[in-house]
Amino acid sequence: MSVGTVVSGFALLADAPWWVAVAAGITAVVLVVWPWQSAHRHDLLGRWFSGKRRN
Repeated sequence: MSVGTVVSGFALLADAPWWVAVAAGITAVVLVVWPWQSAHRHDLLGRWFSGKRRN
């Protein structure tokens, strides 16, 4: 990617309506959180369910 492409991309984002920025933010959060959440989900749910069963 050239610098011009990055700059024009930022210019497009700056001119974009608010919902485009919101969608981009949500997408970034999902891309970061989903791998972490899926990597730890079984462990967390397993602990929670085993704690529930014991009581």
